[in-house]
Amino acid sequence: KAFKLPLPIDIEMKGLHKGQFLFSNRKALGKFPAGSLIAVEFSELLQGNTPYQLVFTANERQSIASIDISKDYIYANLLDSVRSRVVRWEYKNKTWTEKDLPLETSGSITLASTDDESNRMLIGYEDFLTPSSLFAFDGGTLEKKLVTQLPPRFKAKGLTIAQEFVAS
Repeated sequence: KAFKLPLPIDIEMKGLHKGQFLFSNRKALGKFPAGSLIAVEFSELLQGNTPYQLVFTANERQSIASIDISKDYIYANLLDSVRSRVVRWEYKNKTWTEKDLPLETSGSITLASTDDESNRMLIGYEDFLTPSSLFAFDGGTLEKKLVTQLPPRFKAKGLTIAQEFVAS
């Protein structure tokens, strides 16, 4: 039997993980600002209850670029001051724990593929000095291994990347 879930019409579903229905809101939802990642126990939702739990809310310099789900974790590729940063959340004892993944943050990161039956994933990375690279990454052990990389087009030795901010 189909019925309407007690959710706002303008949410974006991100997935199901360990019985949690995950979504982001386009407008403020109660105490949760627009653009937050919110979880609710799916069994509660089916009973018409909405005990929302905040997983993540962005600050004024952040936004969620993508969400991926593996066996034990949820990953978010965040744009943080126009730089990619990947965080991992683990749901244990009805609590979400956040951890930054040990990845370069000076360029662009792509969560290319995430295995939902393990914690393995493929991550793409490139910046102004690093050619496009593909890494195999284990979200549990946090180990990464270079799979392939395009050849460099110039010598990057001695060059650095800097991001500057100015008041306007």
